[in-house]
Amino acid sequence: MKDLRHLADEIPVTLIVAVAWATLLVVSDPFQDHEFAARLHRLGWLTPALALDEPWRLLGYSFLHGGVLHILCNMSALLSVGPALERSLGSVRFAGLYLISALTGALAICLANDPRMPTVGGSGAVFGMFGALVAMNMRSGRHVFAFLDFEGPRRLLSWIAVNLGIGFLLPMVSNSGHIGGLIGGFAITFLWLRPGPVTGAL
Repeated sequence: MKDLRHLADEIPVTLIVAVAWATLLVVSDPFQDHEFAARLHRLGWLTPALALDEPWRLLGYSFLHGGVLHILCNMSALLSVGPALERSLGSVRFAGLYLISALTGALAICLANDPRMPTVGGSGAVFGMFGALVAMNMRSGRHVFAFLDFEGPRRLLSWIAVNLGIGFLLPMVSNSGHIGGLIGGFAITFLWLRPGPVTGAL
């Protein structure tokens, strides 16, 4: 069993997610505007009104993107934090983090958004990764707020706050998904880790 877990932790989940995002963008073909929305619908965009009858959309939406600029923004964030976070948590937990953050983001979207409004994007899962970084920093010190003594974690919190603020200002951004993913990623990582200096501040 340990050998299987070790092998599973060698799977490059960040790379797999990035390839899945890129592949599905090509399949959805954003350059054919008249059919793009229909393809995203078939592939799994999240419409709250459909979520109960088609629950697979609660995850499917997180692998789809609304265009080249959309995926470039999310891909940049994924590749900036994903590899280091995956090495720290292990591939199995990192995959769980992605899925749980996508799900909690989807639940927040279903609770807060117009039930007829479709949503796509991996940013809820990416915000879950940021939540995981916060949790790791909180678990790394003598007490949960000791990490605030360091500039790096404070800048991380500022970055999260700024991006949430931008999300509130831009109507095309599903900030509910960001907040749901952030909370889910933070909560599951905080539960996974034990207090102490072994995790280190990131």
